[in-house]
Amino acid sequence: MLFVRKVLCFIFTFIYIISCPLVILYALGYIYKPVAGQFIQTGVLHISSIPQNADVYLEESHFTNRTPVTISNLLAGTYRITVKKKNYKPWIHDVNIEEGKATALTNILLLPYTWPSKNLTTYSCKDLITVKNSRLFIITTSNELRNFQLYDPDKGLRSLFNQAPFFNLTVKKLKKMTNSDSMIISAGSFLDKKLLYLNFNENEPNTLDITNILKNEPDFEIWQNDRKDIFYRQDKCINVSKIDSNEPISCFLENIKGFGIFDKWLYTIESNNVFTRMTFDLQKQENLSQETFAVKQLFKHSDFYTIDAQNKEAVLFLGAHGDLIVNMPPYYIASDNVLGYKFAQNKKTLVYWTKTSLAFVDFSGNKTGEFFSEGFKIQNLYTGGKDIKQVFWVRDDKHILFNDADNINLLEIFAHEPLHVETISRIKKDTEIFYDDNEKLMFYIDEKSGILKQVVIVPKESIFSN
Repeated sequence: MLFVRKVLCFIFTFIYIISCPLVILYALGYIYKPVAGQFIQTGVLHISSIPQNADVYLEESHFTNRTPVTISNLLAGTYRITVKKKNYKPWIHDVNIEEGKATALTNILLLPYTWPSKNLTTYSCKDLITVKNSRLFIITTSNELRNFQLYDPDKGLRSLFNQAPFFNLTVKKLKKMTNSDSMIISAGSFLDKKLLYLNFNENEPNTLDITNILKNEPDFEIWQNDRKDIFYRQDKCINVSKIDSNEPISCFLENIKGFGIFDKWLYTIESNNVFTRMTFDLQKQENLSQETFAVKQLFKHSDFYTIDAQNKEAVLFLGAHGDLIVNMPPYYIASDNVLGYKFAQNKKTLVYWTKTSLAFVDFSGNKTGEFFSEGFKIQNLYTGGKDIKQVFWVRDDKHILFNDADNINLLEIFAHEPLHVETISRIKKDTEIFYDDNEKLMFYIDEKSGILKQVVIVPKESIFSN
């Protein structure tokens, strides 16, 4: 009996000595491969989706657990991942798993076969006009100001001009400020033309008649500082109209090739291509150019540049001919045809667009804080467009919503190819769309009915899922 106990003790000790390291290695992500005759480190894959409880397939294998799910001990290599849920289109991607690393596919947005929508009007609308840097937008049913309505997410639709003296005026032209949510409206008749300043900064929209201080109707870019002074370009001059004091100043700045406003500074490119910034009273000026970088050669493709200094590490210059320049080598993001761009929430990345394409720019490599430093990376996202006009970042900067030839498209920006592009709907010809990233809702005028519609892009109950 004693002998049997010794044998059993020896056997269990032997098993423990052999299995314990195997268990530890397994826990650390190693498995033994008999063919290779060695231990191989594995990888981990975590998948979550919006909405949750979606089925997950690894190649042809269906996992019992639904999203969110973690799959361990995967050999290094490329796997086809499929995420499925009833009433939603399958999400399919090839994902590369690396030894000793965890790959996370977080909050995959599953797209419905039918997008849930809601009618916000019972009547046909003429146009939708977005308000810059705001959650508000304007809906019109005609060109008369009495038929301009303001959509406020807290108050819904309401009349924008409901009293004299502007009620009966007919709008001829509307010009948005480059750097604020204000607008200049040209209205009235040829013999009695009015220039109106529409400001959305207050709790209630404010309209002022500035015909007497805005001597010329701006044809080009318009800016505004925090004092509500209006700066606008005319020839090679920057004119100023001071709303509070009813004072117009012609040629406030002369021989200007570029202009922008941010915080307490005016940014300019002078006719000799020198980049400077100055205070509003012009008492303090700083030269931001560095001759060693041959800055003078950067601004030769366009007659005028709009300067965007909202991010010091990535000051942007958009030329009249569509050349997009940034203050870090190699400086040229694009040499021509750029129509616009939009920063992500992190201010370290942006998307820019031409008439036919979208591209992604990453500035996160710039950590010096200098005006001309480090570099950036560009990734082409979408080509083959027809007429791209508007772009919005969606859902923590993981998707892009854009208007291409009156088609609303949703583009998934993912580290794994290929990129997904989904057409959501068609909109009324030559109208804008509006996207509220706080509520994850999109608004547009329906192509056929002309009715203002609201579409849920991300289910509200899933916005903060992990």
